[in-house]
Amino acid sequence: MKKLIPQSIKNIYHLFQAVLANVRYGFPSRKLKVIGVTGTNGKTTTVQMIAKILEEVNFKVAVSSTINFKIAKKEWVNKSKFTTLSSWALQKFLKQAVSAGCEYAVIEVSSHSLDQNRVWGTDFDVAVIANVTREHLDYHQTLDAYLAAKLILFERLVTPGGAAVVAADSEHAGVVAAAAAARGLSVFTVGRAGANLKLVDSEIDGFLITKDITRGGRATTLPRPEGPRGGRAGIRSPAS
Repeated sequence: MKKLIPQSIKNIYHLFQAVLANVRYGFPSRKLKVIGVTGTNGKTTTVQMIAKILEEVNFKVAVSSTINFKIAKKEWVNKSKFTTLSSWALQKFLKQAVSAGCEYAVIEVSSHSLDQNRVWGTDFDVAVIANVTREHLDYHQTLDAYLAAKLILFERLVTPGGAAVVAADSEHAGVVAAAAAARGLSVFTVGRAGANLKLVDSEIDGFLITKDITRGGRATTLPRPEGPRGGRAGIRSPAS
């Protein structure tokens, strides 16, 4: 029966549910700094890295990703079928994060959830996009429709005055950056073609970040935490 209902009609239902969920839980995202991460590949890794960085500087963080959930010190496996929770589950999660004293929430945001209005009412302070490649076309049908779904995060859900972080090496980086700028967001581009954080070299051996902090530039080395995989990347950030 569900297959007979057009997706556009289903999306109206999801929007109604999102409105109710936000009202029920008191729009909890307004009491947090929310970072949304989207992209075809790399979302989960990026979410974990951002959360770890925030935790290292002593912020209380909530995480919602494909593989796990975390609220401050409490962590559990994501056993659902979804990268991004239903509207009711997401708003409840954010409410619990607020109650636990979290200051940040880092959320993995799928194109499906954006198209279906499941994250409506969530005020994002920062949106991050890794890339957009030819996947999930069974749902979106075309690459343009897939990209349009991703752009919802930047065009509608990040609060004006917020920020967008765009992987500059992605094929659609220019389109995303332009949409974010039109929304009034501060746009930061990263990667080999990045204007703000530039990857200048990469080799297997630790993790190296090279950062320009003056016009002449100065190198800063940050070792990667020990783990099963090595890797070294040089990143340059021009002064601004």
